[in-house]
Amino acid sequence: MNIQKIPRAVLIYLLCGLCFSQTRPEFEVASIKPSPETAAELTQAGVHIDGAQVRFASLPLQTYIQMAYRLKSYQVAGPDWLSSQRFDIVAKLPEGSMQSQVPEMLQALLADRFKMKVHRDSREFPVYALEVAKGGARLTPPSEVGESGSDKNSLNISASGSIKGVGVKRSD
Repeated sequence: MNIQKIPRAVLIYLLCGLCFSQTRPEFEVASIKPSPETAAELTQAGVHIDGAQVRFASLPLQTYIQMAYRLKSYQVAGPDWLSSQRFDIVAKLPEGSMQSQVPEMLQALLADRFKMKVHRDSREFPVYALEVAKGGARLTPPSEVGESGSDKNSLNISASGSIKGVGVKRSD
């Protein structure tokens, strides 16, 4: 086929059709349910991907938005219930899809099931800046550590954690 004989309008139409025929990745099937109310000690929250199935357990909608759009918590704004109401999602990945596509599939799911619309905005927030004083830095270098690996200024800290929280202990 000689490309010069095809009218330009038809060629542009075909190229546009190829560009816009790209579909966003979506879960093959998905189930969304409100998470059951359980005691904080018994709640199991998180994401588990096993073969072709993805399970999101007891996460607030704000967390789903953060995962879908790869955002930090302070970058998501919305009503208070966004961070308190929890949902369980079980979804099946389409054949040949990759784990790296899960955020885009989650975007499609949020738009479809929650009718979510995204609006990007810039805001100003207060920040603290650590600057050198006008007279120069007045910090002193740390003392040298002795042969035994400790000195009078060192700290021994241990930490442990469980479902009930995290504990940090300083031992002298």
